[in-house]
Amino acid sequence: MATITRLSHDELQKLEHGTKILQEHLETTEKVVNESEALLGIYVPALRGYVEGITTIRTKLGQEVFHILRSGEDLKSLTQYTQSIVAFGKAVEDLDKILTPERVEKLRAVLRVGISGEEDRSAS
Repeated sequence: MATITRLSHDELQKLEHGTKILQEHLETTEKVVNESEALLGIYVPALRGYVEGITTIRTKLGQEVFHILRSGEDLKSLTQYTQSIVAFGKAVEDLDKILTPERVEKLRAVLRVGISGEEDRSAS
C-alpha cells in the first residue's frame, strides 16, 4: 500500500509557489501561441499573395523571353532577306555600270535582228 506523507508548511508553500510559476508560464505560453496564430493569420495570406505575385511575374517573364527569342529568330530571317536584297542591289549597280547607253542600243539592235530575222537598218 502507498503511504501518504504529510508535507510541511514550507514544502506546501514551495509547491504552491512552483504551481503558481507554472501557471504563469502556461498563461504566457498561451498568449504567445494566440498572438503567433493571429500574426500567422495575417502573414500567411500576405505571403501567399506574394508567392502568387512572384509566380505570375516569373510566368510573364518566361513568356517575354520566349517572345524575345522568337523575335530574334525573325530578325535573323529578316537579316538574311536583307542580305539578299543588298546583294541584288549590288548586282543591279554592277549591271548599271556595265550597261552603258551605247551597249543598250547594241543589245536592242541585236534583239531586233534576232526577233525579226533581219537587221534593223533604221538604227544605222
